[in-house]
Amino acid sequence: MPPVPPIRSAGRRPGLGAGRLWQTSTGRPPLRAASLSPDGRTMKSRFQVFFFEALFFLAAGALLLLLAEGSGAQPGSDFPAAGSPRPDDLPADAAIAPCQGVLRDLAFRTASALPVDPHIKTRSRAQEAVVEACLALDQPRRALRCIEKIEDWRRGAAYADLAFHCAGKGESGAVQPWLDLASRIADESGKDPNAQAWRRDRIRVKVARTHALLGQAREAEAFEAGVADSEAGKVDAVRVMQLDATGLDDRIRGLDGIVANGSFDRIQSALATYARLFDRFFADAERRARIEERVTASYKRLPALTRIESRMEMAAVALEHRDRAKALDLVEDGQRILEGGPWLPEQEVPLRARLAALRHRAGDPEGARREAGAARAMFEARREKIVDIYRAGALRPLAEAYQAMGDAEAARAVYGKALEEGALNPNSRPRAEDLSATCCSMATNGVDPGTALRARMLQLHEGLGPPW
Repeated sequence: MPPVPPIRSAGRRPGLGAGRLWQTSTGRPPLRAASLSPDGRTMKSRFQVFFFEALFFLAAGALLLLLAEGSGAQPGSDFPAAGSPRPDDLPADAAIAPCQGVLRDLAFRTASALPVDPHIKTRSRAQEAVVEACLALDQPRRALRCIEKIEDWRRGAAYADLAFHCAGKGESGAVQPWLDLASRIADESGKDPNAQAWRRDRIRVKVARTHALLGQAREAEAFEAGVADSEAGKVDAVRVMQLDATGLDDRIRGLDGIVANGSFDRIQSALATYARLFDRFFADAERRARIEERVTASYKRLPALTRIESRMEMAAVALEHRDRAKALDLVEDGQRILEGGPWLPEQEVPLRARLAALRHRAGDPEGARREAGAARAMFEARREKIVDIYRAGALRPLAEAYQAMGDAEAARAVYGKALEEGALNPNSRPRAEDLSATCCSMATNGVDPGTALRARMLQLHEGLGPPW
């Protein structure tokens, strides 16, 4: 089995900003928004726009060359050694638009700009999000290059996600080496006296999930055994996709028991399993109705946000089965829960946007546009009540909704607003998180940023630095 690259401890040393989310001293003024004219160009000279655009593509080209060099192993590591898994062992990356590749790479470059000390947790979490974007774009080889730059336990979780992606694509031969690496990192994490057990268990559950998908029940059970309550039950959502009708009654009884007596984490896992059962038996109207009834009954113990999330997930399942009428019914259910409020604006704006996107897919484009417009107006009216670090996160789902509706102009406008809102904090850590997340969102949703936004995104990236 190949050696595992060194993993840094997530523990913090005293004196390195302990107890503070970020530094409060500015050191320098924050980057401010460049004014945009109605046609999307900056009010400054065209020369400056094209100058930044040229810098953007030069930087992106350098990044592509950097990421193309070998496997991206950590300095000082002997990974990959002879006989180790290599990128060529993975399925080839799917073709994507050039702008998607540039956005993907800028997202990872931005995430990696965060200093390891003391921000390894934030850095690794942002890098892992880029890995997820790569897999969403069906680019496992590019995902691997990003994974090997992650320096804490999340590298193991990402290896397991890579294996699950390959298994889901029917590439079972490309799975085991990455599961082995994930397992070894989980074991190493478990030996760290400063590590929290749930981190190791999250990796093990992700490994178990892939074994379950491959029908390897014994291996799945072994990796899932004894995990923390927050991770327990997650593999069931994969297992039930292979369930036949004869086992449905027993499975429902088990889930009902969890809903009645389990912790909040276990109930959420049960809801995810119910959603997969809803998918598995969607064509069977009677069984599907019974599953939906049990889901609705579970809501008595759950907060409104979880109930809306559940309704949206089931609506997405109905759309996968091309049942627009059922999907719209579920969207209306979610909308009624939402209207029951009250909500913080940073919660309500993205929820309205996500429901609007589903509504559009379910065949109500006019209602979808109305709801998206309401979400946009709400953000503007209540903007000052939203802490600056949460504003871009509220806007991204709205931009995604406009893109799903086919309104690329509105999507770019809202993404531009998200970029500017994310640039206001004087500290680089939240600015880097927002820029990377916005790049991922644009890449996975197929948004071409255009000249002005490309230049602005490079400017925001180049402006990262102390204070973090």
